[in-house]
Amino acid sequence: MNYRLDPAVLDRAKQVTSATSDEQLGQQFLTKTGSTVRNYRIGKTAPDVVTLMRLREITGIPLDKMLQQSAA
Repeated sequence: MNYRLDPAVLDRAKQVTSATSDEQLGQQFLTKTGSTVRNYRIGKTAPDVVTLMRLREITGIPLDKMLQQSAA
């Protein structure tokens, strides 16, 4: 079974941090590139555990609510 990050988590993280783009969210808050964050958003790649934990710290969203089952 494959899982992907719910894009709403990234939207919430941008809202909480006042980041204006995926690029800014990635670079300033996740130590990731904007393209990496965009790949999370479209389900091309999934974040590692460290990034998931950081997103949980930023958003307050529980880990089990961050992930969606992907079609692939």
